[in-house]
Amino acid sequence: TIISGYMEALEDGIFSDENEMKDYYGTIQEEIKSMSKMVKNLLDLSQLKSGKFSIRRSKYVINDSLESIASKFYMLGEKENINFTYEVPEKEISVYADSIRIEQVINNILNNGFKHVIPKGRVTLKLIDNNDTIEIAVFNEGEKIPEEEMDQIWNAFYKIEKNNEKKGTGLGLSINREILNLHSFRYGIRNYEKGVEFYFIMNRAI
Repeated sequence: TIISGYMEALEDGIFSDENEMKDYYGTIQEEIKSMSKMVKNLLDLSQLKSGKFSIRRSKYVINDSLESIASKFYMLGEKENINFTYEVPEKEISVYADSIRIEQVINNILNNGFKHVIPKGRVTLKLIDNNDTIEIAVFNEGEKIPEEEMDQIWNAFYKIEKNNEKKGTGLGLSINREILNLHSFRYGIRNYEKGVEFYFIMNRAI
């Protein structure tokens, strides 16, 4: 509807100057990107839920993967004035998992954290070494998630409404659930006094 409306406005010449015209085109491009992301997520979710999808586990050093992900979010944090921090032990830690899908999970929960963090707030990516297992957690400063909605937010298209605004497509956490279930990894959400933490627990590779 938005794309159609702006296209009609451009076709009819309903804009005051060139800058407004560029704004119209910019809005259309953003909506196309959003739709493209939603379609990709729907295809991913459909494939994961089909029962025919198999993950490809291998042993890899997760520190390297986290470092690559963190570098992207450092730049995003600077751009959006968000305090992004990254806490990972110096020693190398190996896991046995589908590295591409686990990276997708981490990206999803970081994106979620950036969407819901308070203005100029903190988002933290942590790797916690618990000897036999490791925990990956993303904390963001912001409003707590109501207890009655804790289970529902993993459902496709479910979005918590805050201040009359709904953010994202509501697919990222549903995709995470399917990927983590396929790995048989534990996962969940914790409310803290000043924010929310999403986490999952992996087995260390020997």
